[in-house]
Amino acid sequence: MRINYTVKGDGPTIILLHGWGGSSKSLLNLQMRLAEMGFQVFCVDLPGFGESSKPDRPLVLDDYVNYLYELIEKLNIYKPILAGHSFGGKVAMAFAIKHRNVPGRLILIDSSGLNPRNDSKKGFFLVVSKIFGSIFKLPGFKPIRPLVRKIFYKFVVRENDYVDAGELEATLRNIVGEHLDDKLPLIKTDTLLIWGDNDTYTPLWQGEELARRIKNSRLEVVAGAKHALPLDEPDLVAKIIYTYLKNN
Repeated sequence: MRINYTVKGDGPTIILLHGWGGSSKSLLNLQMRLAEMGFQVFCVDLPGFGESSKPDRPLVLDDYVNYLYELIEKLNIYKPILAGHSFGGKVAMAFAIKHRNVPGRLILIDSSGLNPRNDSKKGFFLVVSKIFGSIFKLPGFKPIRPLVRKIFYKFVVRENDYVDAGELEATLRNIVGEHLDDKLPLIKTDTLLIWGDNDTYTPLWQGEELARRIKNSRLEVVAGAKHALPLDEPDLVAKIIYTYLKNN
């Protein structure tokens, strides 16, 4: 598996992990700001995204953890600071659970990873989607299947990730179905949580719950910010990270 990454700056090492559907380019502005502040910043294309290799099978969360561990070993990085946005935060948490002594710090930005409160609703719609999938495989329905599928996920399930998943749809189903709730107390790494109070994808209650379950953690809430916080406000996020790392 070829893992693409870019690196900028010198100093303590930060590894940035993008959200689902993103790439290293998504966090380029944040990478540049942090590099200017005196850090060596790696920005990784997770498998299946950007210029990294496409998997030849559906992946599970542990696969992403293993690929990240192999990259850190290959680059001989000691005590990297793992900073993940959304899905990237979920990977970072799973990594810190499995490899407790590897990360130096953990930074989670509007991270996924908890079992969402509407999980039963999602489960219902996934069952319905399978039924619709079977129907639309019939010859007469095949031509309209892509349009109906897009409408179903976007306006009924309200999950754009499923619309855009393409060949990674099976991997996305695996990732969405994995939750870290019961394993969070295993995270011993000092953790910073950065959350937008207007995030509707991973709402603020999830950040508060993570702060409660992860022992050595603190939560910074950004007023008015949404889920794309590190993309929309890289300067602000970089300043929060800089202050946290310099004072801890």
